[in-house]
Amino acid sequence: MNVYTEACIDGEVSRSLSTIEYTPELVAIQDYFKGTAQIVNGGVPNLFSDSSVDLAGNAETQALRNYASHKNLRIIYTVAEVYYRIVANSKSGISSLKDLKGKKIGSIPGTSATYFVQKYLATVGLKESDYTVVSGNVCMAAPCGSGTFPYMLAHGTVDAVGMWEPTVELAAQALGSNSIMFGNQTAYREIFNLHTTAEKLKDPAMRKNIVDFIRALNHTRST
Repeated sequence: MNVYTEACIDGEVSRSLSTIEYTPELVAIQDYFKGTAQIVNGGVPNLFSDSSVDLAGNAETQALRNYASHKNLRIIYTVAEVYYRIVANSKSGISSLKDLKGKKIGSIPGTSATYFVQKYLATVGLKESDYTVVSGNVCMAAPCGSGTFPYMLAHGTVDAVGMWEPTVELAAQALGSNSIMFGNQTAYREIFNLHTTAEKLKDPAMRKNIVDFIRALNHTRST
């Protein structure tokens, strides 16, 4: 199975490897799943572009984006629920969330992170036109190199970073005592789900493999 995740049960699980939310899937494969599975970098779109992909891990925002053109998409399991944060440079004249007006915020357009930034800043009356989103790269472990959000914040390329972990924490560490953290658990929380297709679920052998993989995921929650 192939599991794509954002990032193979006799196939592949697709997910993004630039996040930490895929950790339960990795533990399930290594410690509990009795079948054959591998994780490959990707997400929900890979379910429809690569027939070898059986499962995909992504935030719910990507499920909504893809369901419009792929009504056979199915959410079958919630892997993790995560709250996001924004870290800012106080030397940029930022002491409150409203101070992000006119500032440059590091994030990745089209992702759950930018959706969080938009929702969170809207709580203090800021519109998307009130700030600039600057693209960059995540960092999974220090030292964070040029082009990553922690590096960009520490070197003044952006005034703040709104991303998933561990990038935000690493950005705060890179900035040191000048960092100021903002968080709101009611504005948005990422729901990181496991997805497949209606066709995969209709196949008796594949459905059994998927059920076995979900049982393996459940074991990761009890250890």
